[in-house]
Amino acid sequence: MVLGANKILKWKKHNSPMRSAIRKQQLAKAIWITWEKQVRNKSLSSNLGIDLYEINVKASRLPRYFKSVFLTLKIIRARKPKVIVAQNPSIVLNYIILALRAINGFHFISDAHFAGVEAPPQYRIL
Repeated sequence: MVLGANKILKWKKHNSPMRSAIRKQQLAKAIWITWEKQVRNKSLSSNLGIDLYEINVKASRLPRYFKSVFLTLKIIRARKPKVIVAQNPSIVLNYIILALRAINGFHFISDAHFAGVEAPPQYRIL
């Protein structure tokens, strides 16, 4: 399901109109895929003007992964994007998109946030 945004991108004043038009054209060929519902995905995709696809399968782990992979493949085949943005975690989603990138030739951007990962005390810098 496309939840994508229709907001117009606002570029910095020092960018030329031609450069802005090229960026808008490139983002028009981009999609954002996530396997969970999260405000961060909606707000970032909306502000960037990228169509968001939320795949929320309610099932146990293995059936959920198979169905999510199938739906992801279906979206990519239908849209033929030049750029895919995906949230990490899901590590499975990111591996699938990395594998497909080699075959389909699109660019991949991983929205990686690791709030749950903590370094052992001896390796902490901050």
